[in-house]
Amino acid sequence: MRNTSIYTLAIVIITCFYSLSMKAQTNNVGIGTLNPDPTAILHLEATRQGFLPPCLTSLQRDSIVNPHMGLLIFNTTDSVLQYYNGECWMWVFQENCDDCIFDIFLSDTAGHINRTTTDSLVVTVTVQQISGTGQAIGLFIVSNVPTGVTTYLTNPIINYSGSSDLIINSTVFAQPGVYPIAIQGICGSIIKYKLFQLTIDPCYIVNITSPTVNYNLQQANNLPGPGNPICVVMTVYPGVEMTSDTTSKPVITFGNLDLQSHVGIINHGAMLARGGNGAVGGTFSSFGNPGNVGGNAINMTTRMTLMTNTFGYHWAGGGGGGSVGIGYPINIPIIGTFNIAVGCGGGGGAALGKGGTSILGGIQINIFDAGHDATGGVMGQGGAGGLLNYTFNIPIGPVNAQITPGGHGGDGGNYGQQGTMGSLFVHFLVLVTLPWPIGTITILNYTYNPGINFPPGGQPGYMIKRNGFPLLGWPLMLPDQFYQSTYYKGFVN
Repeated sequence: MRNTSIYTLAIVIITCFYSLSMKAQTNNVGIGTLNPDPTAILHLEATRQGFLPPCLTSLQRDSIVNPHMGLLIFNTTDSVLQYYNGECWMWVFQENCDDCIFDIFLSDTAGHINRTTTDSLVVTVTVQQISGTGQAIGLFIVSNVPTGVTTYLTNPIINYSGSSDLIINSTVFAQPGVYPIAIQGICGSIIKYKLFQLTIDPCYIVNITSPTVNYNLQQANNLPGPGNPICVVMTVYPGVEMTSDTTSKPVITFGNLDLQSHVGIINHGAMLARGGNGAVGGTFSSFGNPGNVGGNAINMTTRMTLMTNTFGYHWAGGGGGGSVGIGYPINIPIIGTFNIAVGCGGGGGAALGKGGTSILGGIQINIFDAGHDATGGVMGQGGAGGLLNYTFNIPIGPVNAQITPGGHGGDGGNYGQQGTMGSLFVHFLVLVTLPWPIGTITILNYTYNPGINFPPGGQPGYMIKRNGFPLLGWPLMLPDQFYQSTYYKGFVN
């Protein structure tokens, strides 16, 4: 009886398992649901759990012998789902085994430029192809950096793997702020991005809205001095004239800023340096004097960047004209010897240089014409040298001396130009009128032309005197040389 019961129970259990087995073969399985989707052989549902496939490193994955097509794993080396397509292990978004899979790495993800000690940044971009056939990977820059900031890649195409430097340069004029710069890599249909955050520190802002004389940037704005390098952007408004009242002072100097400071100048107005004075007359033994040197427009005491597309005037002072002079003794019988001096002063250089006058003294006969003053402003011109071209009659008792000079003093230079050298000769005609029957006798008929080069005119001033500090022009460079154009006049050095 007992054996019969055990047999009956076994038949029931076998029948149940057979029934479940047949059901599993004809239906689907649901975990977390009683109604699995009929199109799914395995339907999983959960609110706090996920599906966890086998997690393998790339090395472990590659140790699988004869993987079956469709085999799925999570690659812990690359943090990506992969499946075997019968030929290769593919990332889930790959289209075929030849698709280029790569990574991009940046040496830094953020940096800043202060425009004093740093004007540029270098970020190394490393590219590594990790899957697919070896291909060229193109790198591109996507950014909204402001005007005055430039970016470029030293190596925009990487073959398989390698690196390129992202170079970022900023002028002192760039708008401060925080700017994202994206490095885009493209290989086949795969695109990747890495983001770099650029910060441009602010500069001091100085606006010149009214005329100035002998402007000292640091003093006028109470800017920090030595030990505190800063960047300053100075803008001269249209129609504003900045001048100097002596050639010993520039139109603009940076004053006592720290030597590592950086000054940017945006000039829409006019920087007009003082002109050199014309030379005065010389002594009896000399043939005149050289003209005086013109003044400087900008005197640098730190490095500087000048915006070169503003249509503002940057004009050095013109040199003063050289003076000319001739001294000549005339020996008149019976009456004696007379010392005669003839000369012309040099004209003043633009702007406002003074014409040269006579300083001779103790000469019995002094014939001199002073040089003329230069004018000022943007229409200013150098003054003309003194001019002698007419006859002087000098009666001395029965003697009549006719002195006819021909010549002129050197003209003052216009803005940024050298003063000129003058020239002079003198014709002497001395007549003595005696009683009848002798009449008039010529005792001297002589043209004195020394045949020498008279003293030169003065040199113009510096448009920009660098004093050894670096100078940049933006957007065009401003090399050391002599300039004579509409907006630039004088030396840069």
